[in-house]
Amino acid sequence: ASVVLCYASLGGPALQWYRYITHRTPNITWAEFRAPLMRRFENSRFADFNVQLKSLTQTGSVIDYQDQFESLACLVTGWDDEALVGAFIGGLQPEIQLSVLGQPSRELQECMRVARHKEDKMKRRLEIRKSYRDVPREKKHYGKPPSPQHITPPSPKASTPPSPKAIKSSNKPYEDRPAFQDRVPVGYISKAEREDMIKRAYVLNAKRNGTRGMF
Repeated sequence: ASVVLCYASLGGPALQWYRYITHRTPNITWAEFRAPLMRRFENSRFADFNVQLKSLTQTGSVIDYQDQFESLACLVTGWDDEALVGAFIGGLQPEIQLSVLGQPSRELQECMRVARHKEDKMKRRLEIRKSYRDVPREKKHYGKPPSPQHITPPSPKASTPPSPKAIKSSNKPYEDRPAFQDRVPVGYISKAEREDMIKRAYVLNAKRNGTRGMF
């Protein structure tokens, strides 16, 4: 399994060398494979692959982290499957790490699959949130009074100028004004005329009754 894992992470001259060595030794074991691998690429600029694998952390996508992890995993010695799984989980981003720890399997390939699946869910969640932020929403007051600029002032009513007749009526003395302004008669009588009419009515009434009036 370790030889196959190493093959998945090789490229360029290393991949050509892998094809050459596995062609000559089809059923090569990991111990038989690692020794010539280290001799072939011992001049690598990275001296201690164990330190690099222990300190490896995810700085980009899960697939990039997985590629780096697999490249180093095939160059170290003394690491069993449990140690490799622990190193892989320990280097993941915190939210993805919690998802991998929450699943029961402790196989390296399954942990890698769960990590990629969790990253895809996080990306979709961010896209949904972004789409909601881009949608314009209508502002609501929720019971608060509207601001002064939203209040429409009432339109002023046009005032009707008083008629000349009403002005003339208001200038008369108080005793000459009619009792009800909305029942204005056509003609007016003075106070003396009103008293004379009352006297005439008393005299007429007295004549009808056969008695003299008081006037």
